Amino acid sequence: MGIVRRFVDEWRVLPGTWWVWSLPVVVAAGALLLAPLNARLYHDYLFGALHPVEEYRATAVQLATSGFFVGQVVALLFGAVLVLRDRSAAAPVRPAKLAMAALGGALLGGVTVTAAASVAASRLAGYWAIDTVRHEGRLSPDPLRTAATWRAVGVGLVGFPVWAVIGVGLAALLGRWVLAVPVLLLVPVAAAPWLGPVAGVVAAPLAVLYLLPLPASSNALTVHLVAADPSGLVAVVNVLFMLLYAGVSMVDGRAAWRRRRPGAGQK
Repeated sequence: MGIVRRFVDEWRVLPGTWWVWSLPVVVAAGALLLAPLNARLYHDYLFGALHPVEEYRATAVQLATSGFFVGQVVALLFGAVLVLRDRSAAAPVRPAKLAMAALGGALLGGVTVTAAASVAASRLAGYWAIDTVRHEGRLSPDPLRTAATWRAVGVGLVGFPVWAVIGVGLAALLGRWVLAVPVLLLVPVAAAPWLGPVAGVVAAPLAVLYLLPLPASSNALTVHLVAADPSGLVAVVNVLFMLLYAGVSMVDGRAAWRRRRPGAGQK
């Protein structure tokens, strides 16, 4: 019963933070608003010189994971809020809070994938080279139901609760400075449609920013890499990297909190 009581205590943090309840709407809107960009992303920004049929299948993956990266950053913010709104004297990185963060992240992931799925088929039907694809006679199986698509979606869904847990660790480590992390991650994404020809010049440094400081399980590049690897090795490595980063963020966050409060114990 002690575990249940502690989990309920974590839940009580949320009603006083009214805007947290708008986060499902935010992630759903992100998936819907980014669908047009994802419908052209592979062709315009990634590897658009390949055969139209291959681009078609890659575009299906991008549409099925539309809004995932933004949604995971929102999940990180949710985990951070659980720490920033906590007025108790207990250590912020504790099992009940991590469980609450993971649950919230998983719910945000469910909302995001549902919103993406609601528009993926219609967007794919308007694919720029759909006539060529039909002429090739290679529309089966449904590209939204292939192993590559499910692999990318699955890794992305794992990322939501993990990012929320990372938000707990980073908030304990950085305090209110953690609120700068979503901004730093989302600004390049928001600017991408206006980069035009410059996109190729900045692609490499952005990839480094996404792949090293934070586990980017669902940006455009890693989604493609996960989907394109039939062995599943890239997917496994990606998940392990996320879990490693989560573990490091929790250890560092816990240590930083103890440095700020010498002698403090664990709840």
